[in-house]
Amino acid sequence: MEKVKEKSSFFRKFVGDKRFYLMVLSIAVPIMVQNGITNFVSLLDNIMIGRIGTEQMSGAAIVNQLIFVYNLCIFGGVSGAGIFTAQYFGQKDHEGVRQTLRYKLWMAVILTAITIILFLTAGGSLISMYLKGDGTAQEIRDTLIYGKQYLWIMLLDFRHL
Repeated sequence: MEKVKEKSSFFRKFVGDKRFYLMVLSIAVPIMVQNGITNFVSLLDNIMIGRIGTEQMSGAAIVNQLIFVYNLCIFGGVSGAGIFTAQYFGQKDHEGVRQTLRYKLWMAVILTAITIILFLTAGGSLISMYLKGDGTAQEIRDTLIYGKQYLWIMLLDFRHL
């Protein structure tokens, strides 16, 4: 009987119980849904643009890869502070929670500003780095033009952030 209790407490300590996994899923599922929606919108952009032509689709796909890197930077920049937010919340340190939320806000604003400046000043160069494949000079030039146009559209969408 004693060994069964030891085994149960060991299992509960290192594996967790149903309540723990429900709590983890209540945090993880909204994050997964948001990330899925973001990637699905990029996929829809590529599908709609792909119906127009190859160069247009290539330009949009390249820009979507650049936007994906931006999304990863935002996620990484604010996720680290999220650990501290959880710790401060657990300690009922409301000032610490406010400070970490303020840090997250500033991190998102600064990364977005850097990204916008980078895309405005070096967007063509970033797109050109992906244009080293087969194709005529005219196709590569067209892909660059369509990529720049799509980048401008995506930069206008940044105003919602």
